[in-house]
Amino acid sequence: MVIATVPTTDCEDRDRPSVLTIRGTADAHVPFAGTPDAVADEAARSGCDPTPRVEAPAPGVERTRFVG
Repeated sequence: MVIATVPTTDCEDRDRPSVLTIRGTADAHVPFAGTPDAVADEAARSGCDPTPRVEAPAPGVERTRFVG
């Protein structure tokens, strides 16, 4: 699933989707603020490690991953 916002889901544990959100700080339509909380909430519902891995794969790019 690739989305602009993170929906709340009631999926069964065996049906939990992978989630990818892409946000930009200059996006006037989908605000950057709040994304980490929404993704962290979805990761917690899916049983992922609550401590994200934060990486910088390129200058000006930050990748945050919840694994498990």
